[in-house]
Amino acid sequence: MSTIESIVALQRSFFETGATIDIDFRVEALVRLRRAVRRAEPRILEALERDLGKSSQESYMCEIGLTLAELRHQLAHVRSWA
Repeated sequence: MSTIESIVALQRSFFETGATIDIDFRVEALVRLRRAVRRAEPRILEALERDLGKSSQESYMCEIGLTLAELRHQLAHVRSWA
């Protein structure tokens, strides 16, 4: 089994436990993801410049900023969507 296949299998098994049904679990996962994106921002910007030639402004606006905005939206509404 490839690495990707094994990761997908592990994620599927975890999902099937029902742990992700809990709203607090979802909120915490979104908060952790937001924190990870913010922490990795310099490396993301560097990679986008190196690999795609994107300026840091374009990368923030089109990649990081959009992701953080979507996370804010999800966090603001996740409880009402459940």
